[in-house]
Amino acid sequence: LAVILLGVMLRKFIVAQQLAQAAELQRISDQRRTEFLESVMQMSGTYVVVIDSSGQIRTANEEFRQRFRDDIDIDPVLSHLNDKTGHATVNKKSFTLRSGDLPKSFETILKPGKSEERFIDWTFSRFSKDATDEVSAVIGLGLDTTDRHRVQAEVYQTAKLEIGRAHV
Repeated sequence: LAVILLGVMLRKFIVAQQLAQAAELQRISDQRRTEFLESVMQMSGTYVVVIDSSGQIRTANEEFRQRFRDDIDIDPVLSHLNDKTGHATVNKKSFTLRSGDLPKSFETILKPGKSEERFIDWTFSRFSKDATDEVSAVIGLGLDTTDRHRVQAEVYQTAKLEIGRAHV
């Protein structure tokens, strides 16, 4: 009886140890994920945003918050992300994220107030999933490519002038 009792206690101890190790591994994994997200959020010159499956912003870096101050600025991003590029705004009730659509890349044009338009290249990937393995949030990285567009336009105009001079 003592051997059986000792065996049961040993078994409970081993199971408790395994559970503790699994919990510690999960904690370490969560900590690494958090540290990685924090380092990505601090990337200079990059807009970083996490959007949940209802189209709400869960978190964003400071550069994103400064550039995208209201829904009018973020609506084109949500429209592209949700394949509703023909709509000026997205109805939050109809916003959906599908695993098959990710990763997804596209360009948006931002026209904040009376300042010049800004071109932003976006890439969105799955950030987390729910219990049914559906996408519950996406992370987006945006790069401002306005200067590249400006240089391309200048090169195009210069080429047109040169072609015009060659024909005269």
